[in-house]
Amino acid sequence: MTEIEKTKQEIKMLQSKLEFLEELEKTKSPVEEAFKRVYGTYPSSYDTSVFWTESDEDTWISFQKGYTSAKEDYKVEEPEEPE
Repeated sequence: MTEIEKTKQEIKMLQSKLEFLEELEKTKSPVEEAFKRVYGTYPSSYDTSVFWTESDEDTWISFQKGYTSAKEDYKVEEPEEPE
């Protein structure tokens, strides 16, 4: 295999990795989606157009803890199917 072929393979691999990372960056977690429903914006790590203060960061941290706690406490029961 020539140096050119190796380089082309490396470029293809890096392009696919870049595409994956870009798509991953677009994906929001369920807690981030819930935060947006409540506060109208995503947490500061995603929405750079909004200026966040230390208080906002505390709100995000508290929201995450509450979301996680509620998720642990909430039990989904499957409905019984009639026979």
